Amino acid sequence: MSIAKMEKVQILTHQDLQEPLVRRIQELEELHITDIRESVTVDEHPDLIGGVEASDDTLEGRLSRIQAALDFLSSLEEKKGFLSGIVSPKVILTPQQYQQIAADYDETRVVSSLRELDRERTELLSEVTKLEGTALQLRPWLSLDSPLEEVTGTEHAALFLGTLPVEALGEMEREASDLEEHMAVEVVDRDRDTAYLLVCAHREVLSGLMELLKRLGFEEVAFPELQGRPRDLYDQALKRIHENRRRIRDIEQTSRSYLKDRQNLQVVYDHLSSQLQRRRVMARFGRTEKVSVIEGWIPRHWLKSFEETLKSEFQEIALTPLEPSGRETPPVVLQNSRTFVRPFEVVTELYGLPNVREYDPSPLLAPFFFVFFGLCITDAAYGVIITLLFLFLMKKFKVTIGRTKLVGLLFFGGISTIIMGAMTGGWFGDLVDYLPSWLSGFRRIREALMLFEPMEQVLVFIGLALVLGFIQISYGLVIRMVRKIREGDLPEAFCGPFPWLILLNGLALFGLSKGGVLPSYWAGLGEWMAILSALAIVLFTDRTSRSWFARIAWGVYGLYGITSYVGDVLSYLRLFALGLATGIIAMVVNLLANMLGGAPYVGWFLFALVFVIGHVFNILINGLGAFVHTLRLQYVEFFPKFFEGGGRPFKPLRREARYTIVTEQNRG
Repeated sequence: MSIAKMEKVQILTHQDLQEPLVRRIQELEELHITDIRESVTVDEHPDLIGGVEASDDTLEGRLSRIQAALDFLSSLEEKKGFLSGIVSPKVILTPQQYQQIAADYDETRVVSSLRELDRERTELLSEVTKLEGTALQLRPWLSLDSPLEEVTGTEHAALFLGTLPVEALGEMEREASDLEEHMAVEVVDRDRDTAYLLVCAHREVLSGLMELLKRLGFEEVAFPELQGRPRDLYDQALKRIHENRRRIRDIEQTSRSYLKDRQNLQVVYDHLSSQLQRRRVMARFGRTEKVSVIEGWIPRHWLKSFEETLKSEFQEIALTPLEPSGRETPPVVLQNSRTFVRPFEVVTELYGLPNVREYDPSPLLAPFFFVFFGLCITDAAYGVIITLLFLFLMKKFKVTIGRTKLVGLLFFGGISTIIMGAMTGGWFGDLVDYLPSWLSGFRRIREALMLFEPMEQVLVFIGLALVLGFIQISYGLVIRMVRKIREGDLPEAFCGPFPWLILLNGLALFGLSKGGVLPSYWAGLGEWMAILSALAIVLFTDRTSRSWFARIAWGVYGLYGITSYVGDVLSYLRLFALGLATGIIAMVVNLLANMLGGAPYVGWFLFALVFVIGHVFNILINGLGAFVHTLRLQYVEFFPKFFEGGGRPFKPLRREARYTIVTEQNRG
């Protein structure tokens, strides 16, 4: 439950060895390199500031072109299965395979060809979109025999096209009846809502006619860029669309022949990304005419092997530990070697790392998170499914996602769900009650494992949730008190968390005694614990003010914080609510499935369909709820009791690949 002790080191090397040395440091993935400009070293040697450029245009250009080619190939690839889409497995290579491709493969020809094919396809698709829009506009005017460029009118007559709502045709005829001698309207086409009109009118009546038409919803239509009969233009557009689509298919077929190069392009992309990363990190180095100065942080237990490795491979380097200045804060790396605790580091990392003076809260929260997750679901069968699913992911994709902490966390969450589900009797809800008599042995096993029935013993479940919440909050206060004692701040330890701890436990003893849970003589002890601790809170909450009146006033205000603690404890009722909700939904699913299962002929199918879909939905929605709400209890109720945070993450220089995984630690 500790944070790894960090050591600051300085490495001096000749300029000629800088590139291979940084490559080796990147392979080892153990040194968090810092900017020399932020180091105390530059105070004594200001001439060290300066380094290589932070980026390289040539590398960035190659990376951009390769990425565009990979994106183009991805758009051509056939869709894969649902699971593959989620996990997005990377290409797994041996160091020898990776190095050979990176050294020998020249992507220039392939990238250039794919770029040209992509450009042509994009232009054709754009033209198809434009032609489809033109064809759609022309479709209602296909019966118009006149070329569009002739629909312009003369000196004395106006000729134009437009649309009018169908329901307005009758009104137009009635209101324009007195203009019949000076106008003509032809309905070229119509659909359910719109009439497409060719209007010819003498210019003397044009203004009045247009006023009428616009009032009825008329919209003029023009084709300024088109010449010819609508039917001819429409046919030409369809022909061109057909030709473009055929060419697009040919381009895509040709492009798919380059899918065999995709893996090589991915390797080269990651290789160039590593190069660019190294060049950027070298901008943080100090430099003289011949020497490069590298500074960074490394966990103390890695330092010896790190130094031995570098000195065995590079004779002309000097590695020395540095004493950090007061303004330098080491990065934080959590150090939990035990299998159970390590996955729970993800909870801490999502919230924020502790600072270097704190405890690592991961092992402190692990037992609570484990229990809470299972209580939120309370179904052993669901737990079996969750456990097997994430066990499968760890085995199937052990190199890609199987080693991630989140997968391990959810795997342990599945185990917890099995335990809590067995304790509360949840096996696909109340499915055991639907089993035939010859399977009654399952009922006996369920009853033997069950400690209480949540549906019938609601108060027991509520009490369990509250007790667990009270324990975790008290535990948080104990952690804070112990930390303050270790730091030597005894007044804060015994005037801050300690009286609150006594007050909360005194109130708990008093309440349990009055409620008949504990013997009556505990009430007196609890009462005195509460009174004395409340008095201590009033007197010692403010220990800096010279005025006793101000101290007591602030103390009384501080005592009002009891409402916050009560609210925190009540917040743990969400464990009860989510656990009960999971069981109720499962019971409803079973009830519906059983009702539909009685249907003739298709009953078995309906039963299986409702059962599977209903329970899968229940697992997904309540599994998400269990994770989110258990996180919330840690972040909102537990962490504020002792956790400060603010730690800077340890980020060693490493090969951060987007597409590939090299199977051994040492790689190029």
